[in-house]
Amino acid sequence: MKNGAASPVIKCSTHKNARAAWECGKCGKALCTACAAPDHVEKMGDVIRCIHCGGIAKAIMVERPVDPWWRKIPAFFGAILSLGGIGKLFVVAVMLLIAGFMAIVPFLGFIFAWIFYLGILGSFLIFVLQGSTDGKEKLPSLSDMGHELSDLLAAALRMTLASAIVWIPFLIYIFSSPSGFIASAKSGLWKDPVILSIVIVGIMYLPAAFILAALTDSALNAANPVAVFGIIMRAPGEYLGIAIFTAVVFFGNAALEPVLLKISIKVAGHSGFIMLLLAPVMSTIKLILPTLDFMVLGWFIHQNAELFDLPGGGNLVAAMPRARPMGQLSQQLVQKELQVQPSFEPPAALELESTPEEALSGSLKMGNDSIALESYRKIIAAGRVPELDTDQEMDLAQVLERAGDLKGAVHSYRRAVKKNMQDTRTPDALFNAARILHDGLGAKEDAKKLAKFLVDKFPGHELSQQAQRFLA
Repeated sequence: MKNGAASPVIKCSTHKNARAAWECGKCGKALCTACAAPDHVEKMGDVIRCIHCGGIAKAIMVERPVDPWWRKIPAFFGAILSLGGIGKLFVVAVMLLIAGFMAIVPFLGFIFAWIFYLGILGSFLIFVLQGSTDGKEKLPSLSDMGHELSDLLAAALRMTLASAIVWIPFLIYIFSSPSGFIASAKSGLWKDPVILSIVIVGIMYLPAAFILAALTDSALNAANPVAVFGIIMRAPGEYLGIAIFTAVVFFGNAALEPVLLKISIKVAGHSGFIMLLLAPVMSTIKLILPTLDFMVLGWFIHQNAELFDLPGGGNLVAAMPRARPMGQLSQQLVQKELQVQPSFEPPAALELESTPEEALSGSLKMGNDSIALESYRKIIAAGRVPELDTDQEMDLAQVLERAGDLKGAVHSYRRAVKKNMQDTRTPDALFNAARILHDGLGAKEDAKKLAKFLVDKFPGHELSQQAQRFLA
């Protein structure tokens, strides 16, 4: 859906003047409150049933318009500069200064100071990015940051790996040509072509690397160029804008550093005590732009949830969240449905050591929706696409649709079609993708294209006849 576009209103299949709140998973009818009835199924809990066929219905989901990241900058600035936002930055700044003081400890003090400094800063920025990825416009609570030493070490490792593309070449250049580096430092580092090249590459590479550092389960993905370029190529045009914004933030903070230092010296004079008191204030100011940058990075993912195959992406909401089923269900239909309901035997436990791909494949075979969804999200967060056969893609699409992730279901159906056009389930995949686009997401033009392809490719198939409604 384009930003600002209105979600289509879906009408009840039976009562044409009534708005539909649910869609039957069996007969496919759109249901208003009079066509839906409440029920309770063992091991499933409370469900909504269609009074026409007794099938279990799910809420119709519509897409909520999402502003692009550049329009959110004023709101993000407002959240950062609010009393609560500045307070959080001040606390983080004090923690960073305390970590910095560890460098005065003999022997390994500098190393410990660097680890704790990077761990505290990394934990904070990672939670900032994760929060805006979920659609939050405020800074996260500091209580969400890691409380264990292992959490700080993990955050430090993620940030170190994510920025390896910058600091490794930089160190190599320093140690391979110390005299050249010293000469460049005297004349201006920005005039050094090697330093300038490292900075340019870093500006283009680091935003995607930081996104992976915050969203992927494996810290190693943050240092995986394939995964990083996978993020970049999902939305190259918008990513370029993100990279330019990151460059502005980087150079802005670099220009701000000497200004703040001069102000501190002017205010403090020769008083070391006043300089010490000013240090957390100046550090708080220096945190504003990096925090804004990570909020923007998270919103970039939130805004493009469909491109990144994020389940729901926080952009799908129930069409009628306050609707309550008012229909009466025939007991004959209930008994008939119970006779054909599959047994809900608890699936065998998956191996804890299995990869997300293995867990996804295994959970689809066992019919475990929760593990399948969790595994799918891990794969997508790592910048990868599930490697499944046609049948598994079809099963995954159904899991995603049941979970309300209509966009993800469409993507899965489309991948199933691309696997093998000659597969007998290809017409089903095309029809279901068109159905979700048309009825669930209101993307009628996209549904029309898929329906036309289905009719042209499989003219004699029964689903081609049903697909005619999408072409009207």
